[in-house]
Amino acid sequence: MYLLGTDTEDTTAYFGSGWNGLLIVQDLDRATPTVSAQADEPITIIQASNLDEDLTQVLASMLE
Repeated sequence: MYLLGTDTEDTTAYFGSGWNGLLIVQDLDRATPTVSAQADEPITIIQASNLDEDLTQVLASMLE
């Protein structure tokens, strides 16, 4: 028995077809890719210092 249906079912009914998550990390010594550069990734990573400027873009993308 599968928790989310059978192994042949389309999982977009459960998980959607867009972003699946947002990971906010402490500031790193190196830059992370921009939000737009991560558009095809299932999880977007944002450094804490960039949260103010990037959160608006993330939320707008999720509502499209």
